[in-house]
Amino acid sequence: MKSVRLYVRFNGRNVVSGIMDTDRVFHKSVALRHKLYVMDAYGLDESNVRELQALGCKGILLRERDTETKFYVDFETFLEKAVSRKIGSFGFRKYLPLRYWEKRQKEQVV
Repeated sequence: MKSVRLYVRFNGRNVVSGIMDTDRVFHKSVALRHKLYVMDAYGLDESNVRELQALGCKGILLRERDTETKFYVDFETFLEKAVSRKIGSFGFRKYLPLRYWEKRQKEQVV
C-alpha cells in the first residue's frame, strides 16, 4: 500500500488533514491553537476516523508545529478512549486527551 492523503472540508474547500504512510501510521501536523484545552486533547474529524478504519490504520502520530513535540497512540486505543464532540462550526470530531498519547523524542521512529 502506498501513502494516502486524507482530506477535510475547510472554508468551502478540501484541505489535506494528514497522510497515512506505508506502515499504516497516520501523520498529522497540528498547532497548539488546535488543542481542546478543556480536555487537554487533540481531535480528528470523524470522517477521517472512518477512513482510517477502512484503510486498516495502526497508529496516529501528531506533530505540534509550535513545539516540534510528537505524540503517538495506537489506533485501537484511540478508538476505545476518544470522545466525540461538536465544537463551534466544525463537525463532530473524536478527541483523545494527551494522557493516552506517548510523547516521542525528535529522533524516535514509530
